[in-house]
Amino acid sequence: MSEWRRKFFEWYNGHWPEDYISWDMETTGFKTDYDLPVDIGHVVVRGGNLVDRGGTLLNWPDYPGIEEGWLHERMDKTAFNMQKQGKTYGYSVKRLRAEGEDPYEVLKRYYTLFQENRESGGSFLGHGVWHFDSKMFSHCLQETCGLSWEFGENELWDSGAIDKATQAQMEPFPDEHTLKKYFLRVHYSLMSPAN
Repeated sequence: MSEWRRKFFEWYNGHWPEDYISWDMETTGFKTDYDLPVDIGHVVVRGGNLVDRGGTLLNWPDYPGIEEGWLHERMDKTAFNMQKQGKTYGYSVKRLRAEGEDPYEVLKRYYTLFQENRESGGSFLGHGVWHFDSKMFSHCLQETCGLSWEFGENELWDSGAIDKATQAQMEPFPDEHTLKKYFLRVHYSLMSPAN
């Protein structure tokens, strides 16, 4: 068994988490303290079984203090950058207005869902979450709802970092006693200069 896998097992009492929320956000851009989430989705797993799933668009165009021109600019830029990478960005101001819900209510609902998961001993899982999604969620939750949220050092699993670590065979350093410390090192050490 590789050292990194042994470490994961050690952190989780000999097994991968069976109770967790897997979550993801799509955003207006890639600045965690400037952009906004436009879509948040999740699945809830208990005992290794899917028990709930959901996703919600956020209606920022009708939210007080958000300028529609700024939203258009950020979303158009993100769509352009993703298209250059061969990816699609299926969000627009029109779609957010038509299908989205009040951002305050959506973020508050996710705060409650996350808090309940934490209180029940569940973990969290996402792709690239330590360096991006977790920071954006915490910042936006504070700015929009006045609520504080920080993920615990060992409760957030980053499948993007696991994938990178596996490919590069990056094992934890002896002083890396948390998932957060290890996953962030993996992410930043394997970033291409263009990132």
